[in-house]
Amino acid sequence: MLRPAISVRGASAAEMFSHPDRFTRIGAMPPTTLRLLQDKGSVQLQDGDDHRHRKTMVMAMMTSGRVESIGSIADDEWRRKLST
Repeated sequence: MLRPAISVRGASAAEMFSHPDRFTRIGAMPPTTLRLLQDKGSVQLQDGDDHRHRKTMVMAMMTSGRVESIGSIADDEWRRKLST
């Protein structure tokens, strides 16, 4: 968007971004994009305790068995849609 940007990579960069309360999501997404994808009050705007609670719930589902099951369901649904 014709503005200076900083790029980082690697494990130390991931740790920097995963540090609680270091960054905020509020205002990170342009309002027009936010409204197209979700809306005000969506998960994209959650910070602090709300964000940590939701992340804990999502990560609890990310066992290898659950990820495999989700992948299988998605595969079945794609194949079903493609066959119609």
